[in-house]
Parts: sequence; structure tokens; C-alpha cells
Amino acid sequence: MRIAVIDLGSNSIILCIAEKTNKHIKALYEESNITRIGRNIESTQQLHPDSIEKSLAVLKKYRDICDRYDVTRIQCFATDAIRDAKGAENFIQTVRKSTGIEVNILSGEKEAKLTFRAVLHEFEEHKGKFLAIDIGGGSVEIIKGNQNLIEISKSLKIGAVRIKEKFDIKDRTNNLSTEKITKHIHSMLPPIKIGNDTITVSTGGTITSLQAINLGLKKFEHEKVHKTTISYHEISSLFDYLNKISLKERKKIPCLKPERADIIHIGALILKSIMDFYKINSLYVSNRGVRWGLIYEMLL
Repeated sequence: MRIAVIDLGSNSIILCIAEKTNKHIKALYEESNITRIGRNIESTQQLHPDSIEKSLAVLKKYRDICDRYDVTRIQCFATDAIRDAKGAENFIQTVRKSTGIEVNILSGEKEAKLTFRAVLHEFEEHKGKFLAIDIGGGSVEIIKGNQNLIEISKSLKIGAVRIKEKFDIKDRTNNLSTEKITKHIHSMLPPIKIGNDTITVSTGGTITSLQAINLGLKKFEHEKVHKTTISYHEISSLFDYLNKISLKERKKIPCLKPERADIIHIGALILKSIMDFYKINSLYVSNRGVRWGLIYEMLL
């Protein structure tokens, strides 16, 4: 069976075509494009016309790719931005008419559960508990549990695009705005006790991009990032570095998409704040988050 999953996120739209042969699932094609459908959602609750146009173009392209790969089923889901946008149904109808793709809006709870499912599958060798952190453009999902039970599942409106707009960050954060953002994030986080049997896994474009920069990659390479570890000290240093240099300089980082350059330091600050709050010394990086949770749900 060959399927396609499209993750219509607040910052980017990701396509993954996968198939199951015997008991193995493999990715046949993956592509990500930044359209920032969540642009100005924090202040206007409306989808921006430019972002709509870009998103429609990307979805039409993805439909063509799916047809070339003879995909038998397409599942497209939307997350935080579409959940919050007034008139989202008009956008969904336009997508349906122009591409034939049906967009399903995931609840924050379902998004968190799919993220956790992907983490459990990718790190199935670990028999203890997990703390999963998915940093997106519009929201952050935090889930704690094990193979049998989810203890805590939260979807929080502290994504990188949302924080950038909420605190009106033009380029860099200064000491005052850094402090305000950190306090805001800490006020949103649920109290969680992390034992010695708990490992932390972070997913999403923020952490994978940060790790690629941390490793000094010339281009993003899945196999060099996936299931690696990164420390609190490294995240803190990355934030200091990325927040110090200009947007123009961040755009020149070879393994970072230029369209992500204006929020990558904010993403680093979000993760730094979370790790600081929970006293996390290091975590695993996973390049397989919510979309892979859906793939495993469909194929396993």
C-alpha cells in the first residue's frame, strides 16, 4: 500500500509518500516548503492572502507528485493556524476544488497523540518513559507517557511564528524581550516530574534545523540528524549565536532554509526555555514527528 501524508503546518507544508512492504515502512519521497499559513494569526485570526496563494501552489504541486507516484490514498491534515483562523472553511473548500485534496483539521490533542506515536515507534528500544516535545510554528505539543499510557498531553500556543508576532520581534531579541518571552513560556508549561527512566525527544523543523547547524552540516541530511542527541548547553549556545547575528547572516547558514531564518533563534529560545523549566540536560532529536505518527497509524 502506498500512501501520502501532507502536514499543513503553521510555518511549512510537508509531503511524505510512504509504502509498506511486508512489515517494513519506507519513505519514497519527502519534500518541505515554507508558506507560513500561520502568518499574522496571532493578531488577526485571518489567513493572509499571500500565504494562501503560496500554500495552494504547493498543494497543487504535491498533488501532481502523488499522482506520479501512484499514491492510493492521500491524508492531509492542518494544525494550529487553521484551527484558529476565521474563515478556514473557505480555504479548505478552495483546496478541495483546486486539488481534490481533503484537508482535515487536527485537534491539539490528536496532534499530540500522533507525535507521541511516532516517538514511541522510532525509539521503541527504550522501555521507560518519554517526554516528547514538538515545536511548530503555531504551537508546541508536550506529551509524557510510555508504550502503554499517555500521562500528560498538552498543546500550547507558543510556536515560533506565534511568539515572533506576539512579542513583535523584528530581527533579534534584546535582554528584555528574551526575559519576557521566557517568562511567558514558563507560565504556559504544565508541571511535569521527570524521573531517571524518562528520555526526552524533540521533533519538528526547529530542533532538526538547530541540530543541523550544531553539527555544522553543509546541507540538511536526515540520517545525520535523526536520533542524535543535543545538550542544553548546545541549545543555549545556538540561541546566543543565532540571536547575535543578523537576519541576513542567518539566511547564509548553508543547512538552514532561508525562509526559516527569521524564526530559528526564536525556536531556539522556546526550546531553551522548556529545557530550563524541566531541568533537561540533553534530549534526542527526531526527524519523524506528527506526520509519521499518522503514517504509522495508517499502515501498521
